[in-house]
Order: sequence, then structure tokens, then C-alpha cells
Amino acid sequence: MAKKARFHADLMAIHPEVTGSGIPVKVTYPDNTKTKFLIDFGLFQEDEYNHLNQELFFDPKELAFVLVTHNHIDHTGRLPFLVKNGFNKKIYLTKGTNLLIDSALQDSCKVIQEDAKIYGKKRKAIYNYDDLDRTTKLIEAVDFEETIQIDEHIRVTFFMNGHLFGAAMILVQISYEGYEDINLFFTGDYNDNNMFFDVDPLPEWVTRLPVTIVIESTYGNMKSSDVKKVFKENSLRALKQGKIEVAPVFSLGRAQEGLSETKKWQDSGELSTEIPIYLAGKLSWGYTNILLKNPEVFRIKKDMQNFLPKNFHYVDRDTLKILLLDKNPKLIFTSSGMATHGPALTLVPQYLRDANAMIHFMGYLAENSKGYQIMHTPYGESVKFKGRMIPKFAEVYTTSEYSAHAKENVLIKLLNTFVDKRMVIVNHGQTAVQNIFAQQVVKQTNAREVGIFGGENVFRVDHWGYVKSKKVKF
Repeated sequence: MAKKARFHADLMAIHPEVTGSGIPVKVTYPDNTKTKFLIDFGLFQEDEYNHLNQELFFDPKELAFVLVTHNHIDHTGRLPFLVKNGFNKKIYLTKGTNLLIDSALQDSCKVIQEDAKIYGKKRKAIYNYDDLDRTTKLIEAVDFEETIQIDEHIRVTFFMNGHLFGAAMILVQISYEGYEDINLFFTGDYNDNNMFFDVDPLPEWVTRLPVTIVIESTYGNMKSSDVKKVFKENSLRALKQGKIEVAPVFSLGRAQEGLSETKKWQDSGELSTEIPIYLAGKLSWGYTNILLKNPEVFRIKKDMQNFLPKNFHYVDRDTLKILLLDKNPKLIFTSSGMATHGPALTLVPQYLRDANAMIHFMGYLAENSKGYQIMHTPYGESVKFKGRMIPKFAEVYTTSEYSAHAKENVLIKLLNTFVDKRMVIVNHGQTAVQNIFAQQVVKQTNAREVGIFGGENVFRVDHWGYVKSKKVKF
């Protein structure tokens, strides 16, 4: 009996844990032709993995296309590096992400150039503005739930995702005449809700497909009930005590959520409009303006379209110096969210030493980031900022209540909307968390097989799901 021709897809992750997201996929057809494509290609932000930003695990010239889930730099920040090394095909993303990505890459390029001057070969400039310009020319923007026929075998559909403005989950359907389709579903970074827009549920035609699912696990060791909401209480108390609050935020998503929250406090009378609200960071303000001008593209709810609080002020480089001289109570949102770049490098050390100040982080702090160091430095001890030792006398807090990542119970709920889970591959989380979440996927879902991305593991799947694990060069 003749051996049936092969029809399968090999999947791997180039990121060991959270940042630097990239999922290469290689499809092998029964006629032995192959198609290679990539889901996301971001910057590594953990210090221990920073050297990986200069490495490639495959030949970019062999890629047929790239799909982008959302506009966070740990998912998009190395796209120009891909182009610099020979990629010249299409990059598919949503129309919302398309409005945002140029600003993100411009800022990323600026940081890369600055870091290269400081660190030299340890952090060499992996691309320049010319590479960036060539990258944006390759972009093709699509609507949610619009199925795109990439080539004769592959079609792709983007679905709404509450993680971020413009964010998507991506379904890739691979066909070959005479064979059942191979269906791959990538959650990207996922959340089932967003304060600014409603998230459409997945259509039944999707959830009934036999499918291999690649799912994130950033907070796969937590339940939604574990989250303690402290930002409002801490902020109102500090401001009423006459303190100055500095809240490092991610430029997209968290910055706008912070502004919207303070507006709600003002509207309810809990926060006096006499207390000024500031936003420091050119990128944060740029994103904010894009969102304010394009509410329809991002499907922002009508009652959320004007989210700027009263007594709001944007802070640029010149007004930042003036702001530092003002000792009156105020709330300053500043990028970057981990206090590693931007105005935060001026504001955080200035107020960290001030007992009449509060530093309140509002998002994920990568291990060894400046924010992580600050959180884990005892009161009265010092934190090093560009060679200066800054003592910690301010109140310092962090919260995960605004996290754009779903917790374990929400991730499991998403998985269980799929009727026929041929394989679930756990992705995008610290190693220990991935292991914990994978155990819960086994216990709480009917997935036939459960795997974990990591190291050099490559999972081969076909229509029926898992075929084998192997270690191969992509």
C-alpha cells in the first residue's frame, strides 16, 4: 500500500518567555512544496534575552508573508530587522493597527539608535529609518472578520480581541485538494473585554472547526478574582494628602485607560478638577490623538470617545522642566510603563527620592526592568539610574487590575468555546507559568493534546492535530 503524501504544518516559538514574540510556521504540502510564514516579530525586552534581538533563526527571504496580532513593540518591534535582512512580501494586520504601527516603529527605531550609542556592540542598531520606511510600504490592512485569500492554499481571518486597540486573534486555514483543511488559531495576547470597545464573540463557524490553538499564558497562574483593585484608592488618598503621583504607563492602552479613569473620578466628584492631570511622552500623546480622531476605526463606544479629563495638560520636553519645579499635588502619567525609557527616566528618579510623592506602576514589569528593580528595592535603599544612586523614599505600588492579558479562568473559557480542539499549544508566558497553565488546560478542557512552546521544540500538526515533536531548523 502506497504511503500517503505528507500534509502538515510545523510550528515553533522563537521567544523563550514573554517578550520578543515570533511564531514561525512551515507548511509542507502533499506535492512536497513548502510555504513559510510568521506570526509577529517583536523586540525582546528582558535583559537576559536582549542579545536575541540581533539574531535570526530563519532566512527572512524564504517567508511568504507575515501576520501581526497587535501593536505592542514586543510583537512588532523587529519587523524592520526582518526587512533589512531580505523580507519583501506582505505584512497583514488590522486597519486599527495600521493607524498605530508607524508611530510605534518610529519610536522603537529612535530607542534602538540611542541604545546603540550607549551600549555599542552589546545593543547594536539592528535597523534604521530606511528599513522602517520599507517595512510600512509592505503593509496590507484588513477588516475584522474579512477573510483574505493569501495564495491558492492559505486564507486568513482576523477577529476582535480586547487586548488592545486594533488587536486581533488570527485564524489561518490551509487547504489542499483531496485533503481536510489544517486550521490554526492564534490568540495573540488576549483579553475578552476592553473599557473602550465591545468585543464581538467568535462566530460559530469558527468555534466548530477542528483546530490547533496557540494561546498566550502571561497570567495563566492567576484567576480574575485574585486581582486587587488598588489604583483608585491609592491615587485618591495620595492626592488628597497633597502628594504628587507619577504613574508609568504603556503609551498605547494603559495611558488612555488612566486618563479615562481620572475623568470618571472627576465626573463622580471623587477627584477635584483643581488637581491637574498630566501626560508626559510624545508617543503617548500621538497615540491619544490618533484614537480621538478615529473612533470608528477602533470601534470606540460613544460614551468613551471623549476620554480626556478636565484640567488635562500634555507635557513636552520643555514643559517637563517647568513641571518639576511645581510642588503642588498632581497626577502625572508618563511613558514608559516599565520606567526604562522616555520621560519616566526623568520623572521617576526625581520623585522616587521624595517622601511626598507616590510612584504607581500600572502594568507588567519585566524582570530586571527598572520598574521591577524599584518595586523590589527596600525603603531607604538606592536604585541606580544612569550611574546615579537614587534613594527610595516615595510610596511605590503596582497593580495588575488594568492588565490587558486575560487570567486563567478567561483563557480556559475561550478554549472551551471551541468544540473540537485537536491540540492546544501554550505560549507567551514565564516558563513556570506556562507549565502551571498547561496543567489547567489538561484538567479543564477536552483538548486532545496539550503542548508548551519553549526552547527548540517544534510541533508538527495536521488536520487531526498533533503528529510529533521535533527539534529542527525552521
